[in-house]
Amino acid sequence: MQEQGNTFIIQQANDWLVKLETGDMLAGDEERFVAWLEQDERHGEAFYQAEQAWQLMHQAEQGQPDKSIPETNLSQMKASWFKRHIMPIAAVVLLSFVSMFWWQNVYFSLFSDYYTLTGQRLEQSLPDGSVLTLNTDSAIDIRFDQNTRLIEVLSGEVYVEVAPNQPRPFVVKAGSMKVTALGTAFIVKHAAKQEPIVTVTEHSVRVESTKSVETQLVLKEGQQVALLQKGERLTSIKNVNGTLAKAWTKGKYVFQDKTFETVIAELNRYYDGKMIIRDNSLGKQLISGVLDLDKPLESLENLILPLRAKTTKITPYVILINKS
Repeated sequence: MQEQGNTFIIQQANDWLVKLETGDMLAGDEERFVAWLEQDERHGEAFYQAEQAWQLMHQAEQGQPDKSIPETNLSQMKASWFKRHIMPIAAVVLLSFVSMFWWQNVYFSLFSDYYTLTGQRLEQSLPDGSVLTLNTDSAIDIRFDQNTRLIEVLSGEVYVEVAPNQPRPFVVKAGSMKVTALGTAFIVKHAAKQEPIVTVTEHSVRVESTKSVETQLVLKEGQQVALLQKGERLTSIKNVNGTLAKAWTKGKYVFQDKTFETVIAELNRYYDGKMIIRDNSLGKQLISGVLDLDKPLESLENLILPLRAKTTKITPYVILINKS
């Protein structure tokens, strides 16, 4: 019900903005507009966001106006285009992120021992001397007893540096994947709706499925494997550069010959909003480089410069990426 209410408020803000910008105000509309603003503080915030988006679009279009179109018709076309194409995107994305942020905060605080929000990293020492580093949007649960040291990855990604303790094995669970350290350092990633992945950066681990006793192997340094969604089969072993794989622990993302859309998807993990590529050919371009994950907006600008692309900020949470 709350989400429906927010959607309705955003739509009202869009309608008022179009009326004001196109001069389509009827008798008494000004009084009704003021009364609407005073009715709820969310109304003013929604209208401000809509107005900021309108100004960005207007500034972008001022560079190359079509002289053949009368000014009155041009304003009407702006209103129609803006309402049909930009506002639906901004409204849906903004609403989804506000809702996601709120529920994520509540869930993690209730059901995890440690968690991070978007753009955060956390290094945590454990009582046994092991050290965990949580990546952005991650949550873990810790259960230590006399027999076992168990870490459960509820969401996200964690880098584990294990302190030796032979009597008590160190185990990390992610979905149906169970990873047992064999004196090692490794990464476990379990993003929403994706297969859990383990990457070994030092020594080795034993990887197995909690659903199938026959699904297990020993993974060595520089190797990576994922557990398929049904939890009954591991993928083929992939060789990786362990140093690059854990670069995020230092706030860096190192990539080579990755598509632009792949890099943006990774950068979106660290941005408290959404970067949206609006050109398919742009998204397929191959790029290489190093990004500062602590500065996602600055990293985005560095990415698009050689690609001759441009960004348009629709709201504080939505950025569109197009060719220049």
